[in-house]
Amino acid sequence: MARTRKPTEPFRVLVGDPPWPLNDKLPGKTRGAAKQYETLTVDQIKRYPLPPMADAALLFLWRVSSMQEEALEVVRAWGFTPKTELVWLKLSTGGERLHMGMGRILRGAHETCLVAARGRYHPEVLDKGVRTVLLAPVEAVASCLLKIVGG
Repeated sequence: MARTRKPTEPFRVLVGDPPWPLNDKLPGKTRGAAKQYETLTVDQIKRYPLPPMADAALLFLWRVSSMQEEALEVVRAWGFTPKTELVWLKLSTGGERLHMGMGRILRGAHETCLVAARGRYHPEVLDKGVRTVLLAPVEAVASCLLKIVGG
């Protein structure tokens, strides 16, 4: 059962999905991340102010495939140590086939979430039976994370 956080209590779980600088200079008015939302440099992400965090906390940091090293830098800059990762195998809406994503070399059908910790984080994990691969439609991944840490 999920524990209720008091308003003055620091957070014990953080889910991050930064606006990574993809440098995808695709043609057209709407193609590419920077045309959809404001992106940040890796240094800006590393310096991004986090909410008050508990000494024992978990971080779920979504990263893009082309920025593996940079994501590890962010994890460490935020004061966490990498522990494992989740791979979200994306299904199309309705779940009948693999999602067809973007990609320069291979077309993406998954996203990776680094799982990092600081201090004794074990009480935060509610369901230790969750595998490292999530098979879920594109609209359902948030509920998968809630299964792990509650909310």
